[in-house]
Amino acid sequence: MFLFIILLLCFTIFAFVVINKGAGKVLSGKGYKDYKLGNYSDRLQKRVNNNKN
Repeated sequence: MFLFIILLLCFTIFAFVVINKGAGKVLSGKGYKDYKLGNYSDRLQKRVNNNKN
């Protein structure tokens, strides 16, 4: 059970690092945010830029 709790904690931290909700910038007069790939973690940038995906 202890191992499960530690794994869940690690996954939660990983999710917060990858998602990074502060990455978007509000565009004036628009109902959505502008997201730039450079605002995300290096790991996610490599995954998005990978031609196989």
